[in-house]
Amino acid sequence: MGAASEIKNSILFKGAKAPHHNYVGDSIIGKECNLGSGTKIANLRLDKKRLLLLTEGTY
Repeated sequence: MGAASEIKNSILFKGAKAPHHNYVGDSIIGKECNLGSGTKIANLRLDKKRLLLLTEGTY
């Protein structure tokens, strides 16, 4: 997390970066993801489907 970035109720996996002027709210950011400067992410899905999170060992 860098200068002027804000993270609220979110999970950032190993190596994920939100370096400059980012807002990450109610989100899951994957391993090694790098958000560009000024990125804003929120919890609204446009397709209105439920979120499915698969983890190692689940199907």
